[in-house]
Amino acid sequence: MKADKLAMILGAVVIVFLTFAVVSKAGIIGVSRDNLEGEARKSLQLDSSWGMAQDIGDELCAMLFYDSARTQFKYSVYMKGESLSYGYFVWEEGAYPFEEDSVHGFLYEEKAIALLSPNRDEIEKIVAGDQEIHVNPLNPFVLVLPVDCGEITIYDVVGDVVAMYDTYTG
Repeated sequence: MKADKLAMILGAVVIVFLTFAVVSKAGIIGVSRDNLEGEARKSLQLDSSWGMAQDIGDELCAMLFYDSARTQFKYSVYMKGESLSYGYFVWEEGAYPFEEDSVHGFLYEEKAIALLSPNRDEIEKIVAGDQEIHVNPLNPFVLVLPVDCGEITIYDVVGDVVAMYDTYTG
């Protein structure tokens, strides 16, 4: 009787372990909203001395990391999983290659728009359709917008329009 119980318990443990292994390898379980920054820092090998600008939307999380001198930038973008999946999955990350662009906009699979900027041009205001968003002109920023947000116009501290460079990520 005791051996039967032990065999059943061991069998249940093996089934749970195998189920977890299959689910994790199948890409069903992503990163929870609360753990995105930690996962990105770990993946990019960044310690807490790096600053971060981040915005999280319903479909997308974008992060821009920068060193204390603001001479090096890295970014990480996580996309919400499809249908039965849970959490966010890394979409792209690495060294931020657009440092000379004032603002770089990314369109992600017709789901969301991410604006990332080291903010060298001291951007202060972004108008997206009828929404006006203010950012600190002295800090890098990230903004996640829905694809149907309308026309995007970006202004610096003196009110001049600043160009946005864009990329479609398909």
